[in-house]
Amino acid sequence: MLGILCGFETEAKVARLLTPLVECSGAREDVARQKLEALIKKGATALLSFGISGGLSPGTTPRHLIIGDRVMAADGKMWKCDEKLTSLLVRGLPQARKGSVYGSTTLVATPAEKKPLFDRTGCLIVDMESHVVAEAAARHSVRFAVLRGVSDTVDEIFPTAVLASINENGSVNVGVALLGLLKNPAQLPAMIRLSKNTGLALKNLQAAIPLILPMLSQY
Repeated sequence: MLGILCGFETEAKVARLLTPLVECSGAREDVARQKLEALIKKGATALLSFGISGGLSPGTTPRHLIIGDRVMAADGKMWKCDEKLTSLLVRGLPQARKGSVYGSTTLVATPAEKKPLFDRTGCLIVDMESHVVAEAAARHSVRFAVLRGVSDTVDEIFPTAVLASINENGSVNVGVALLGLLKNPAQLPAMIRLSKNTGLALKNLQAAIPLILPMLSQY
């Protein structure tokens, strides 16, 4: 059965349309490892990194879906996504962009961080779960793939107040988000833009479900 790891609960709600085996990490690497072990124990025979991501390559926008072909990590490790599972995603989503994904241990929030990362790696997007999914898949000898929407482009800032407000279960602590905004009101435009873009990314992911569900039914 397919097991899915997400960072946020809003992503998980969409992922549950694909499989009941869905876990949230709250964008925390240690929690992600625990949740992946839980997925394996519950019977996951393939893993999918699913949700939103930050754009690194020029022209990658919230209009796009990204299918990973390999995952790179900050320590230099690299994993190739499973060819069979990835080809099923490509067959169901022929308009999606296919390319490398960077799995980061920390938030990559600003253009000043994103642009050098793209120049160095050539990755289309960055997220905080895919490298942990790849690592777990290798450890347990199961297939893995990556399917991501895009919440912010390479030229846009991801407001730090948003990540700080994410609980360990992937839900949003509104009070913490508001406190962060009060401390740094300059983040408001970025938060409004991020909300709009995240909504579009999640809408695109949800629209993809009926297109890939028949392909992934064998899992």
